Amino acid sequence: MRVALAALSAGWLVAGCVCTSLTDYDPALLAGDAAADGAKVCGALAACGDECANLETSPRHCGSCDRACGDGQVCAAGSCECAGDLVRCGDDCADTESDPLHCGSCDSPCADGQVCARGRCTSSCGDLTNCGAACVDLDVDPLHCGDCDVVCETMECDQGACACGDPDVEACTGGCVDLDVDPDNCGACGLICAQDQSCLAGSCVLDCGDLAECGGECSDLTSDPGHCGDCDTACETACIDGVCSCPASQVRCGDGGPCVSTASDPEHCGDCEIACEAGAVCYGGTCADDCGELADCGGGCVDTASDPRHCGGCDRPCGGGQSCREGICRVSCANLTDCGGACVETRTHELNCGDCGVACAPGETCSDGSCG
Repeated sequence: MRVALAALSAGWLVAGCVCTSLTDYDPALLAGDAAADGAKVCGALAACGDECANLETSPRHCGSCDRACGDGQVCAAGSCECAGDLVRCGDDCADTESDPLHCGSCDSPCADGQVCARGRCTSSCGDLTNCGAACVDLDVDPLHCGDCDVVCETMECDQGACACGDPDVEACTGGCVDLDVDPDNCGACGLICAQDQSCLAGSCVLDCGDLAECGGECSDLTSDPGHCGDCDTACETACIDGVCSCPASQVRCGDGGPCVSTASDPEHCGDCEIACEAGAVCYGGTCADDCGELADCGGGCVDTASDPRHCGGCDRPCGGGQSCREGICRVSCANLTDCGGACVETRTHELNCGDCGVACAPGETCSDGSCG
């Protein structure tokens, strides 16, 4: 398909389409920047792959994504139309003022040796310039700006030089761009935003797509233990569906209820629904009169030598990733067994006798991993 586009006043070429004004130019489309996860947050524009496109004006996505306009066409109101003063001749858009194949009107070719000047076949171009049998004005033609075949692409031709005709855009390498939204020229030419950023009002800002922005980072609130359910909720354990999971030694009582240790919680002793009577304590999941050799921490019988919530004394919790060994918070249990953050000797520990969570009855002792 051959289209001569000479002498198109105040026109310019973008991605194979000649556009009559910079309103047809979509800088977010030409310099689209994909987020780390491949998605693109485009606001009022449409996300077409890794590009942001205005479906009303984008020549590469006219009316819908990947619907490209042909040579010499612009996208107007979501439809591909011939640009400027071009005329549709069959499948082509032609400048009948200079096109030697459609000189004056469609299907009016000039004879061999003739040129097309101002819509008439003639032997010479007169005060115009002959560029491949098309008589053009080098001062304004964007395809022959200053000389034949010097294409201004995203710029217009002004007095024989490619320039940006819109005060809201800037001439950078590659053409005219909007410094307010172009991620490759954000705020200034050549200032490139990071892969997970977009350009907003001339500043690179985090572009999290479907994720949440928490303190300058992108976070999945459904699974991030540092931001579980919202940016301000941190889990000591895993985050599952936006809710912190309970530590290994605890269970959740009720939908969205607290995590409790049924081995020592007097309100949930042995089971979520079992509460000890007033004055009683919870010893290994059984309500009892006292804690014996264990410590009474709020009605719960605990071993402060190994309990990570009461390490060395009541209400002295260890930090995340630490275990309690010999009443001191440590990063590992060494040769002892880690039972939900408690470092215990399962051969003699009355609350973890033989294995984690196996508690001896009140008054019994643990010997060689067996209660008796």
